Amino acid sequence: MKRRSSLIFILLLLVLGFLPIQVSAATKDELRQGMRKLWEDHITWTRLYIVSATADLPDKDATAKRLLQNQTDIGNAIKPFYGDAAGDKLTALLKDHILIAHHRCRQERRYGEKR
Repeated sequence: MKRRSSLIFILLLLVLGFLPIQVSAATKDELRQGMRKLWEDHITWTRLYIVSATADLPDKDATAKRLLQNQTDIGNAIKPFYGDAAGDKLTALLKDHILIAHHRCRQERRYGEKR
């Protein structure tokens, strides 16, 4: 639970722009637009994965792989601004978040099959 709280806190700081970064206005705008696209992808791939996993569709593994790649992409996007260690940590936290949701979807599907 502590890891989840840390992840949410870091993400909020990133999204709301409270973490200080010293870059030009053009680079800040590029970062903002890039992060916006990555988070839109996160939403899209998360939804697709939940649908595929809960319905046990054949594309669930490919969708999970793409969703996990999105987490790496988000971590890589912050590396030029916050360093490799911060990007790797964010990637690890996001992947952990996704894997927890993956296990939860599996549990829900098993529970639904038992009823």
